[in-house]
Amino acid sequence: MRLRRERKAAGLTQAELAKMAKVPQGSISRMERGDILAPTFETLDRLARVLQRCGRRVDVAQLQPKRQPALIKGFRAERKGGRRLAS
Repeated sequence: MRLRRERKAAGLTQAELAKMAKVPQGSISRMERGDILAPTFETLDRLARVLQRCGRRVDVAQLQPKRQPALIKGFRAERKGGRRLAS
């Protein structure tokens, strides 16, 4: 995800970014994993502003996650027609 790439390029840990943006560290972690598919505009704006102060060229739209669900660890889809859909 773009957030992780930009955070690392800025030389920040999740905890540092969270403190600077006044966003819970757990939220950043979940966004980077793709568990949060629709973070608020305010959260994305705070993150973008911190990354911009660290010299990164990023805006809110670039931090918006893609709209695909994350796979859940240990999730096993039901079989359909004898084939497993996901594991």
